[in-house]
Amino acid sequence: MLAMVPLVIASSLLHGKGILYSVGATAAKVMISAPLIQSAFGMVKLSHVFNGVCWFFSTLAIIYLVSPWLMAHLIRIRHLKAALFGVPVFMCVWYVFLSGVDAKVSFFDDLAYGSPYMRVWFVIYGMMLARVIYTWREKRDIPLWVRSSELPVAALCIAWFVGRNSFSQIFPSLFLTRLVDIVLCAALLFVLSFEKGTVSRLLEKPKMMALGHLAMYIYLIHYPLRMYWEPVVLKRLLAGQTWISQEILGLLSVAIIVTATMLLSVAWNRKATKSH
Repeated sequence: MLAMVPLVIASSLLHGKGILYSVGATAAKVMISAPLIQSAFGMVKLSHVFNGVCWFFSTLAIIYLVSPWLMAHLIRIRHLKAALFGVPVFMCVWYVFLSGVDAKVSFFDDLAYGSPYMRVWFVIYGMMLARVIYTWREKRDIPLWVRSSELPVAALCIAWFVGRNSFSQIFPSLFLTRLVDIVLCAALLFVLSFEKGTVSRLLEKPKMMALGHLAMYIYLIHYPLRMYWEPVVLKRLLAGQTWISQEILGLLSVAIIVTATMLLSVAWNRKATKSH
């Protein structure tokens, strides 16, 4: 967050705001973001104000505050199987409703995507799945189809990731698109939780586990690098340069940002490992 403060202030100044306004507005946003409550406002200009990917931590922090209360009530659900089918439908309806609010209310634009009011339902559904998974693991009688379905389910998730935008253009239904998201995510979590199939064995390999340790650092670091690269390098240092094509410049930009992200992530991970 602090690494992005100079860029936020500079951007405000370049948009014609005064120095006092720019510093004051940035300070107010820091006060909102530091305790990780920025995603509660349902506005991108707050939830994505510094490190844009940190909306995720804000949303999780808020949800974690109510998670014990949620779990205490979910344990009391008697008709769990019916809820497992009914909650995804409700989630899709709720998503469509929040999307409508985002579209019609001028100051809201992040209720349907990053807000805790939407994401909490994913946590609720995960808790319900966890009850089923725990019960199956306790029985220690895992069906063979669970083991053999890891690879097909993972392949479906990858295919959906690649073709999701095309699907949503052919079938422009927020409800249907979100339903497929939820079903595939739930299926992948379910089959991987037993750690018996091909994909689980692949993820247990040392190199994959090492990459998993770096994942959060990569997630956090790449965004500030990208945000500084465009205004500082592309629009200032290389503005108007004709000796390099935009296509090559784009590829070089991606390569430099990815390389810098990986180097910084490895260094940060090593420092964290040594401190423990």
